[in-house]
Amino acid sequence: MKHERVTGELQEAAALYALGSLSQNEARGFENHLKAGCAVCENELAQFQNVVGTLGLTAVEVEPPAYLRELVAAHIEQRSIGTAPSAVSEQGKKKVERPIFSAAGRPEPRPGIRWLRFAPWILAVACAIAAGGFYSASKKAQQALQLRADEVTAARDEADRMGRELEAERVRSKELEQIGAFLAKPGARVILLTGAEPSLKASAAILWDTSERRWLVTGNLPPAAEGKRYQLWYVTPTGRYSAGMLDHDPAGRVFKVMDVWDTTENLTEVVITLEPAAGSAQPTWPIVARGAR
Repeated sequence: MKHERVTGELQEAAALYALGSLSQNEARGFENHLKAGCAVCENELAQFQNVVGTLGLTAVEVEPPAYLRELVAAHIEQRSIGTAPSAVSEQGKKKVERPIFSAAGRPEPRPGIRWLRFAPWILAVACAIAAGGFYSASKKAQQALQLRADEVTAARDEADRMGRELEAERVRSKELEQIGAFLAKPGARVILLTGAEPSLKASAAILWDTSERRWLVTGNLPPAAEGKRYQLWYVTPTGRYSAGMLDHDPAGRVFKVMDVWDTTENLTEVVITLEPAAGSAQPTWPIVARGAR
């Protein structure tokens, strides 16, 4: 017999079948009923199977508490007393359990377990609790992943910083080697330049390789404004001549090797001025740093 609407007995049968709590005869009767093509029962069973499947995936296995085992044992003992031979009727007839579904697939009322009609609500509440536990676990996992991502980012930043420091040390080591090579040349000279108003903190040094007519210029200058560059000049009795443009790093540090003319043999002074980015034909004032031979 097919059903047109959902009843309490149908929900009870579908819930028990999904939980595997029907007897063998009851389960066979319910399966025969489904084979007959009852869409209402098939839909109810599918819903309960989804709920039971979700509980199986999200529930955490725990050890039952001791008091629960005691309650179950007491319940069994009480039922054993209630069904003792002294309580059996005088006819001595055995009590026959009425199946919830007959072998033909027809639903039969089953007294004593009406509370199972609330099984859909019980399963729904249990599923909600399990979903809440899953959400909490998922939230903790996300927080752990974010913490790990922050640690990785911090480690990457630290590695970048150390890389920059190592590169700066490598550059500095190379510069020191060049300075040592200049100072080791025969006839090497050194010209020190000090800051002039208003750039008193400026300073520079020129290492002069007279044999190959090269200068190594190193020093610290105030960072130049946009569109401006430093220009190095040497002064002789016949005029002022440009030795070249000087660029600096963001901190104002200068390091440059340049070739110079024969006329530098007669120089009396070296100066640094701040000029347009393309340079000037003659130095403009004020002078940033100056030094005498």
